[in-house]
Amino acid sequence: MKNSKLIALVPFGIFLSTFTLLNIIYNQATVVRDNFPIFAAFAAIIASFFTFQNNESLNEKVGVFIEGATQKIVIHMCFIFYLSTVFTTILQETGGIQAAVNLSLLCIPVWCILPGLFIVTSLFSFTVGTSMGAIAAFMPIAVSIASHLSLNPSLMAATIVCGAMFGDNLSILSDTTIASVQITNANMKEKLILNTIIAAPAFLLSLILLTYQNYNLTSTIKTIESATITLIDFIKILPYIATFYLALIGLDILIVMMLGIILALSIGISLQSLSFLPAINLLFDGFYASKGMVNVFILVLLLSGLSKIISHNGGIEYVIEKLKHKLSGAYHGKIAIFLLVSLINMTIAINTIAILITGSVASKIGEEYGIDNSETACILDIGSCVSQGILPYAPQMLLAASMAHVSAISLLPYLYYQYFLAISLLIFMTCKKK
Repeated sequence: MKNSKLIALVPFGIFLSTFTLLNIIYNQATVVRDNFPIFAAFAAIIASFFTFQNNESLNEKVGVFIEGATQKIVIHMCFIFYLSTVFTTILQETGGIQAAVNLSLLCIPVWCILPGLFIVTSLFSFTVGTSMGAIAAFMPIAVSIASHLSLNPSLMAATIVCGAMFGDNLSILSDTTIASVQITNANMKEKLILNTIIAAPAFLLSLILLTYQNYNLTSTIKTIESATITLIDFIKILPYIATFYLALIGLDILIVMMLGIILALSIGISLQSLSFLPAINLLFDGFYASKGMVNVFILVLLLSGLSKIISHNGGIEYVIEKLKHKLSGAYHGKIAIFLLVSLINMTIAINTIAILITGSVASKIGEEYGIDNSETACILDIGSCVSQGILPYAPQMLLAASMAHVSAISLLPYLYYQYFLAISLLIFMTCKKK
C-alpha cells in the first residue's frame, strides 16, 4: 500500500524533471521556452493515468482529472487571468498604461523605483488580500517603466511578485490567512502579531537590498525626458483608480476587473481612442493575442487536474505520513509543519489548498508537542507563501512572467522577500527553541 502511494508521486517527479531538463538542454537565448511547462505537464498527466490502484476505468480517471481542474479556486484564477489580460490590453490601446507610467515617474524618483514599487505593491496586496490581483494591477506599469528606463524586466517582475506575496501572507483578507486561522482554530489577532514580527525583518531587508540595487543601477538607467501628465491622462488613468478603490472596499477581484474593463472601454470610445467594433473585439483578442497568458491559463488547468490525481492516489497522504514519523519535539514539529505545507504546495501549486490539506495534520502535531495554535497557523501561512512565491509553475509566477514576457525561472534570483521570509521564520523557530 505504501509503495502504491509512493508511485502516486512519480508523475510529479516526471513534471519537474522534464521541465528542468528541457530548460537545461535548450538553454540558448534564441529558443522559445514558453511551451516547456505544458509539455512537461502533459507527460506527467499521461504517466499519472498508470498510477491508479483501484482498477478505475479510463473514464473514471478522466473524471478525477476534471474534478481537479474545475475546482472553484482554479476556475476563479483562470477568470482572473482572462479579465486582467483584457483589462491591460484595453488600457494599452487607450493610452492608460502610458499615462500611469508617466504619473509613476513623476511620483517615484528614479533612484527609488524598485523600493517604491515594492512598497506600493505590498500595501495594495496587504489591503486587498490578493496576490493575483496585485500582480495583475501593477505588472503592466512595472513592465512599461522597465522598458522606459531600460531596467531588467525580470528584476521588475520579481519585485512586484515580492510585494504581492507580502500581502498574500500578512493580510487578514487573504484566503491563506483565513484558511490557516480557521483550520487551526487560531486567534486572528495573535496570528497577525506573530506573523508581523516574523515578516517585518524580511520586509525591511528586502527594502534595503532593493534600495542598494537601485542605487547601483542608477548610473545605467536610461535617461528620459521629464514625464508630463495632462487632464486627459488623468481621465485615462481612471480605470486604474477605480479598480484600486473597488478592491480596497472589498469587492471580488473578478467584479473589480469587469467594472474596470467597462470603464476603460467607455473612456476609450468617448476619447475616440477606440471605435465600437474594435473595442468589442478586444474582449477576445485582448486575451488570445497574449500567447503567454493563454499558456498560463492552460497550464493551471493541467496542473490542477494532475494534483488531484496525485492526491486521489495517496501521494499527498504518503508525504504527510513520512514527515509525521520523524518528529521528536516541538522544534522538529514546527520544522515538519513548514516542510509539510511547502512540499504539498510544491505538488499542487495552490497555497490555499495546500493549507487546507495539511491543516488538520499540522493541528495534531501542534497539540501533541504544545505548539500554540497561532504559531501553527503562522508557520502554515508562511510556508505556503514562500513556496508559492518561488515555484516557477505557481500561478503568481506564471502570471508575472507572462506579463513581463520573460521566463518564470529568470525571476528566481530576485525574489528577495520570499527568501528573507523563510530565513526569518527559521531564525524565529530556532531562537524560540533555545
